[in-house]
Amino acid sequence: MYSVRVEGIPEIAGLDDKRVRKVAAHAVNYAARRARTETARRIREQINLPASWLAPSAGRLRLAQRATTARLAAFIRARRRPVSLARFVVSERKGRGGGVWLRVKPGRLTFIPQAFRIRLRAGLELTDENHNVGLAIRLKPGERIRNKAVQNTVRMRNGLTLLYGPSIDQAFISRTGAGIAQDIEPQIVDWMEGEFHRLWRARRALG
Repeated sequence: MYSVRVEGIPEIAGLDDKRVRKVAAHAVNYAARRARTETARRIREQINLPASWLAPSAGRLRLAQRATTARLAAFIRARRRPVSLARFVVSERKGRGGGVWLRVKPGRLTFIPQAFRIRLRAGLELTDENHNVGLAIRLKPGERIRNKAVQNTVRMRNGLTLLYGPSIDQAFISRTGAGIAQDIEPQIVDWMEGEFHRLWRARRALG
């Protein structure tokens, strides 16, 4: 899993005042929750996934660690396992070499000739949805599939190749640091600082 760290406000990170650090911890967690929700929304703009698939309870994109007064940092983690392209199949073409139509990106259809759905052994760790359907293609030795929808592949013992789309972490943050996590960094800072100052003003008003 890849993770993004949401740190506390630098000016107060070294303070020992428990009241200040408690408010700061709340602000960090508030920003982290909003960042997780915004990330899920942006991923669904890129990948045709239902909202429930990226819900916190699903565990694929989650707040893995919350901030405390002792540690003013929260972690958001995204699952690395790629999504089976079988999830995105809209229809299959019979005859003429077969093939499937996919909708990986919202509103856009992609065709992969000669690909077909297959049943996998129950419990085989090849899909991210815990079902036993995969999208496969039979490639000749040395042959590679060239289709933008195919981001990952797994070679099976029977000579078939299973096809996968992007993983959640690929959209969240790449190995170079690019991605949604980098794009929303300014918003995270604004959410965190805004919530801290709002809570601190409210606390002082109450004495």
